[in-house]
Amino acid sequence: MRILIITGSHPPLKCGVGDYTAKLAETLAATKELEVAVLTDAAIERDTEDTPYKVIASIRTWKLRDTFRVISSVNKFAPDIVHIQFPTQAYRDHLFPLMIPMILHWIGYTVVQTWHEHYPSRWKGLINGWVPGGLIVVRPDYKSNKPSWFLNIISNKEFRFIPNASAIPAVKPSAEERQAIRERFDGINRSLIVYFGFVSPIKGIESIFEICNLDRDRIVLICDLNPDIPYHRTILTFVNGIRWRGKCFTTGFLPPLEVANILASADAVMLPFTVGGGPWNTSVHGVCAQGTFLMTTSNDRNGYFPEENTYYAIPGNTPEMKHALETYVGTRKENPTDPSSNWNEIASAHIALYKTLHRKRRELTRDA
Repeated sequence: MRILIITGSHPPLKCGVGDYTAKLAETLAATKELEVAVLTDAAIERDTEDTPYKVIASIRTWKLRDTFRVISSVNKFAPDIVHIQFPTQAYRDHLFPLMIPMILHWIGYTVVQTWHEHYPSRWKGLINGWVPGGLIVVRPDYKSNKPSWFLNIISNKEFRFIPNASAIPAVKPSAEERQAIRERFDGINRSLIVYFGFVSPIKGIESIFEICNLDRDRIVLICDLNPDIPYHRTILTFVNGIRWRGKCFTTGFLPPLEVANILASADAVMLPFTVGGGPWNTSVHGVCAQGTFLMTTSNDRNGYFPEENTYYAIPGNTPEMKHALETYVGTRKENPTDPSSNWNEIASAHIALYKTLHRKRRELTRDA
């Protein structure tokens, strides 16, 4: 079976969904059951000969002017299933990516969509919500907060909840490697507290500076900070301010392996989402894979869960987060779950859906 995955972003472009898509394609291709290709942005510059799947980097703008380019690329690969990921950084707010499922359905392809976020119950969900095929969501409660009319719109799809996982590998740095990382961030006799990921107001990064102990902790922000963006400027004000100057370090964007080694060398990782996180956050999986203590937030869970080495605080409850960090900083879980096993399960669930849709398509063709 031939599977073509469409994503606006793909490594080395910076995008969590792009990283997820690359790992998914790699795991699917490794099963040898499928021939896999990824159609993505023309901006990527990399040698893809080492990937077990084909990379087709041909889409230039993700606007209507790329309609023929998308159709031509899909027709050339001639997939049995076209699987489109939403959203990605490269799509920006363009309308065209939302139209791709509709266009490909009209010309005869079986379409699967993965929605990594809650689509708003407005026009965005309406545009590609009605297209038949498959729908994968990564949030376990996806249907619970959607109105009945919206659920009716997507009822024509083979619906699946398939949890996601982190593209960050599990690592075990040596004592020497760990010490070198801690020295880099003045963490030999201090507690090393790390944040990693994209930077936006819902990440709650500013609260880290209130939660951490000025005398005990050193903060590492593994992220890009652009002074032209207002929220980024707010974070840079803390980084460069007199209180945390020399005690907070920024690394910019780093490749997954380097991120993993820093996470594995830290005393705690903080992801203080203002709206609450959950198993759909790949960053949560990335931390748990290292065995490092994670302090994050949730609207569904509260307290310390030793099997995950994670404390879930109420979003915005700074005193609770401060107490949790002081209590569990430095706690480590030995032999954490290897994310590769999660990816194998994810790939199996995808393949099962692909086969179901492919079988239905053959039956319809036979009966026509």
